[in-house]
Amino acid sequence: MGRGTLHHLQMNYSDALERRASKLAKLVALQSPMESIAAKLPPYLGNVAASEEWLQISDCTHEEAAEVMRCLAAGKWERKVSSGSNSKIDYETKIDGVRVFIYCAQPPSSCRIETEEIEVPAHRKTITKLVCK
Repeated sequence: MGRGTLHHLQMNYSDALERRASKLAKLVALQSPMESIAAKLPPYLGNVAASEEWLQISDCTHEEAAEVMRCLAAGKWERKVSSGSNSKIDYETKIDGVRVFIYCAQPPSSCRIETEEIEVPAHRKTITKLVCK
């Protein structure tokens, strides 16, 4: 093995170690916020999942979603038509670096989900949107 090849392998290995160390530091930094968020969730929620950077509550009634939002007191939640079902909605917020999702929740009674066809240059497109009072 030539000196150039050895140097190249050492640099690749060093870069890989730095990337892993950076990811590990991020995971350690998010552990406490993640545990804090999870501790605030209502105990009856059954469909909760998490990764290194996010926490997701799935398939909630509107009342359960509202309770999660009250418990977490995160302020503003973005909402949109769900990527999992165009008759439900997804909510998203960020708390202390952790992305929190409420996925496939029932919409509140003040909202309805509408599908409409719109004209765009050169073709027709159907969109689904959340409309709230």
